[in-house]
Order: sequence, then structure tokens, then C-alpha cells
Amino acid sequence: MAQVAELDARLAQVPGLTAALLGLGGARVRPGSAGPLPQAALLTHVTWDGAPAFPDLHGVFVGPGGERRVVDLHTDALRTLSRLLGLRQTWGLGPARPGS
Repeated sequence: MAQVAELDARLAQVPGLTAALLGLGGARVRPGSAGPLPQAALLTHVTWDGAPAFPDLHGVFVGPGGERRVVDLHTDALRTLSRLLGLRQTWGLGPARPGS
């Protein structure tokens, strides 16, 4: 999961990525997190679980009050995140949409 490690490492260098920038404001959070995800929540880490060949990726956000919230990251959000971080990564099984 080198791509996930690369995303997570780059996040430390590019602070201020919000749920709104990734199109995730209001997203449902994973069990154990308070939800929904606020627009202003900051992405702090990208994690994964499941099979390495087809993992489930998660974004760890910190809300305005300091609460930790975890959401699933799907193809569109991963493509946007890669672009915002200046990375050339391929996500998903289908062709990328223009501008992704």
C-alpha cells in the first residue's frame, strides 16, 4: 500500500485539507465517530484495512472541536486528494474523469 503511505506522508507537508475541499462535508462517518463530517474538518491521516489487493481506505479527520472522525474514502475523493497533494496516482477501476 505504497500509495496510501505516500498520501499520508504528503498530508504532513500540506496542512489545511478540509472535508469541503474533498467533497466530503456532511459525509457519513464510520461507527465510533461522531457525525456527520463537518465541512471544516481537517484531514490528518489516510488509513486502510482489508485485503491489500482491494483495500478499504479511510480518511481520519479532526473536527473544529478537536473530535476525531473517520470516513470511507472512495474513488472521487482519492483522485481529488491526489491532485491537491500534487501526486500522480491511479484510483478506481474505470477511467479518470477530466480534471481528476
